[in-house]
Amino acid sequence: MGWRTLVITAAKVVVAGPNGGVFIYSGAPAFGNLVSTDVAVGGTDPFGNTYLPGKTEYSVSVIAPHKVTAINIFQSTISWQTAPNPGGSFGAISSINAVSQSVVGLPPLSMTIGQGNTGEAVTFADPVVAPILAAAPGTGVPETWHLITMDAGWSTVAGYAAPQYRLLPTGDIEFAGTANHASFAVTTALNSSNPLAAAYQPATRHPYRNGDGGGNAGSEYETTGIINALPSAGGSTRLNIEGVVSLI
Repeated sequence: MGWRTLVITAAKVVVAGPNGGVFIYSGAPAFGNLVSTDVAVGGTDPFGNTYLPGKTEYSVSVIAPHKVTAINIFQSTISWQTAPNPGGSFGAISSINAVSQSVVGLPPLSMTIGQGNTGEAVTFADPVVAPILAAAPGTGVPETWHLITMDAGWSTVAGYAAPQYRLLPTGDIEFAGTANHASFAVTTALNSSNPLAAAYQPATRHPYRNGDGGGNAGSEYETTGIINALPSAGGSTRLNIEGVVSLI
């Protein structure tokens, strides 16, 4: 069995190798005396005791057939498991699972309570939090951003989002983006050739963004689905349409 002593004192203990692990017994190493293991892979020790992968504490009943109860930590799961005897196969009766939130569709934390491998199990889980989206009109699929087809003379601005829009769950419409134009001193439409569809058109006109008195024009959304740029007195060259507009 190798070198033994009653007490080991060390600043660091290194266990390495394909079959390495820490095994702790109550009394002499023997069948039914295994009380703790820390191993990478589960298996059976030289005395016939079944052990689980990870860090595990075992409790063996003194009553035949000496049922074993184990608390196991392995990867992202803490489980409570039982085996019919020290050499039998383990089955989980309860577990707590922590899952990375980057795993789409899985809850970040769940707890399963059951009885053995074949019994009824109940799982409690944090809900998967997802953004609430509107349904795209006439389709029933989640709404997305739609680019605005701009009239001739308008162009996108480097470093800014292109003009776009989407329907919100509240029934309002959200605009985003910035566009440039040669200096203009009269109301100038952004998209008169390509108005927004009827489902996105308001029942009344909405001036929703003021200009700055300089190069940035104000914004007005028309019942026809057209966005107008309202220039300052000295003329404007840029339109920022960021904002939320009611469709009433």
